[in-house]
Formats: sequence, structure tokens, C-alpha cells
Amino acid sequence: MKRVLCIGRQGQVAQALGSIEAVKEQVTFLGRSELDISHKSSIGSAINRLAPRLIINAAAYTNVNQAESQSQMAFDINGTGVQYLAELCAERQIPLIHLSTDYVFDGTQSRPYVEEDVTHPLNVYGQSKLQGEQAIMGSNVEAMIIRISWIYSAVGHNFVKTMLKLAQAGKEITVIEDQIGSPTSALDVANMLTMLIKRFARGEPFHSGLFHFTARGETSWYGFADEIFRQAMELDLIASLPDLKPISTEAYGAALARPANSRLDCSHFDTLFAYDRPRWQDSLRQVLSQLAEK
Repeated sequence: MKRVLCIGRQGQVAQALGSIEAVKEQVTFLGRSELDISHKSSIGSAINRLAPRLIINAAAYTNVNQAESQSQMAFDINGTGVQYLAELCAERQIPLIHLSTDYVFDGTQSRPYVEEDVTHPLNVYGQSKLQGEQAIMGSNVEAMIIRISWIYSAVGHNFVKTMLKLAQAGKEITVIEDQIGSPTSALDVANMLTMLIKRFARGEPFHSGLFHFTARGETSWYGFADEIFRQAMELDLIASLPDLKPISTEAYGAALARPANSRLDCSHFDTLFAYDRPRWQDSLRQVLSQLAEK
């Protein structure tokens, strides 16, 4: 019987985790049609049927812009649903790994955020994810809450694939230069989760608490785009470098507030697990190489 249940099969992280041979024999992946996290009975039925020893919650409402007009759905999935999951895990004494986000912060401080920093989300998405964190911390569940940021992969809709499409269309591209963070591939997160699954399987201690996890290094969205195009040229994904121009958040005129500083201090995770996080440029190369092979 498989020991681990991963909720959210369609997400970028879950798909990346499912591609790793080392965990395929241990993890069951359920999508929304099989487990609707916004309904407690659906979660309970799945847990009763599968009897997992560890649950990973990779399910989330992640459309940041759309969350403003679909706030009820965002809170149902990211907030109330996580509360249901935490309650059921606590009742059955099942450890929980929950993926959260840098968007619980407002991005106004000048240094990378540590786990203990005060949260202050700027939008509905961040508010709903914070509600989920608080639900877990307010329960008796044994849980790791892992905040991640700037996720992309070779599948789904994300910044990397959008930039490549724009470059292939030959259009001038303007990208925000005054928002900074650490681009993190879904595979980076999946590899980290694989490490935790292996530790759990060996009977090593489960470390409850808040953690930050991103790739190493930092850049702006503009710097990220510039590196995408540079590497894409080397891999023949685009025929020529596009006309890329930096723009400020104010000049861009984005309707929705987002953190200017999304950097997360990951030293707590690094120290506890002695984990060697990859450089974001190296992870980007891996994802672009996957796209080049398609």
C-alpha cells in the first residue's frame, strides 16, 4: 500500500513530483474530481479509503488576479479546505506537509523574509493562503508549512512559458524590474519533497513548523526574463533575442498589488536538513532543456 497521499494532482509541483521515479511507488496523487478539498466529507472519504501515513497538500487556488473576483472559491480551497484537512489529519494523527506562498508578506522590508516575520498579504490570494496557514497552526496537527515562491515548470501556465511565447511572436516585451524574488522550478520543490518523503520512510523525525524554500539566488522579473531569453537562444528555443524593456510597477499600471520583495530566507530549512538548494539559473536550464526536447 502506498504510504503518501498528494492532494492536487494537476498542479505544477504535483506533476513534477509524479515524474520522479523514486516516489512513484510510494505516492498516490488525487485531483479535484477525486478529492475536493473544499468539502470535508470528500477529504475524509479519501483518507479512509487510502489510509495514508503522510499527506502532502499541493492543492491551491493560484490564479492571483482571478482570486479578486472569485474570492469565495479562493478562500474555500486555500483557507477553509486546509482547515478541514488539518482537522482530519489531527484526528487521525497523520503528519501533513502543506505548501504555502511568499504572498503572505507585503514585500515592504528590505531583507529576505524569515519565518517569524509579520505577515501582511496585499491581495485575496495571499489572504486566503494565510488563512490556511493559520488554520493549520491553530489545530493540533503535526505539520510542516513550507512557503515557496515564483514557481514555474515545463507544464501549465507560468512566467517562463509566457515569455517564450511572446519571444516567438516577435513582439516587444516589457517586464517589471522593481519586484524581486527567487525563481523556483516545480522540480526544485518536488526534489525537496522527495527528500522529505524518504526521510519519513526511514523513520526519521518529522519536523513540524514553518519553513521557507526557494532556489538559491535572487533576481527581478526583468532579470528572470533576460536569463530565460539568453538560455533559450542557446537551446534554439527562440530564433533571436526579443526587444526586452524594463518597466516599473507603477508605470506598468498593474491593477493588483503584489509584493515588491518576495525573497525568502531559507537558512532554517538549509540548517535543519543540510539540503543543497540549486541555483535558480541551473534549475531554469533544466526546465528549458525539457521544453527543447519536446
